[in-house]
Amino acid sequence: MSSLKTFMRGLMALSKSVRTRRIKAPNKPATQRQVEALAGMRRDRVGGTRTGDLSGVSKRAASREIGRLLDQPTVKQVEAIQRMRSQRATLGGRDPQSMTKSQASAEIDRLKRLPRIQTGIQGRLVVLTPNSKGCNVSAKLNEGERQRLRAIATGLVPTGYSLIVRTAAQGATRQQLEAEVRQLLGRASRELFVEVAAPRQLRRIES
Repeated sequence: MSSLKTFMRGLMALSKSVRTRRIKAPNKPATQRQVEALAGMRRDRVGGTRTGDLSGVSKRAASREIGRLLDQPTVKQVEAIQRMRSQRATLGGRDPQSMTKSQASAEIDRLKRLPRIQTGIQGRLVVLTPNSKGCNVSAKLNEGERQRLRAIATGLVPTGYSLIVRTAAQGATRQQLEAEVRQLLGRASRELFVEVAAPRQLRRIES
């Protein structure tokens, strides 16, 4: 009996010693491969810390952080979803930054199957493009004519659109350009379905 008690005491002491060693075991530093993987994921994934020194990160902490970021969507995925939603007039829906990586991939696949909105309403002199901004003039015109037309067209750009002045607008007056912009805005309201976060008012062009 005494030998059994001695054995049990020795077993308990050994178990306690093992637990103590586990608790006091030093936390190993992250491997070079972990550091490189974590640095890349911090740059590319939503929710990643863009800055921070990784030299003192432990192997255990690096593993946890990599596991967390693996399920986060990439920045490119989020940008692709936002761009494709605007091109397909579907600006609503779940915030892509709150999705997982697989959910973001599924959303991109869904958006690819949707038809794009018409990219522009074309007239003889100008082209109106929705969900865009800015004013451009055909590069085929000489510089003096381009500057003249840009000065006119900049004041005719409706809110929510960009305006392209075509080569055929050479020599056109302000009145001619303004009349065509009005005509294309009327066509846009009939032909384009443009969904935005809030109803967008078309800016009235004063004579």
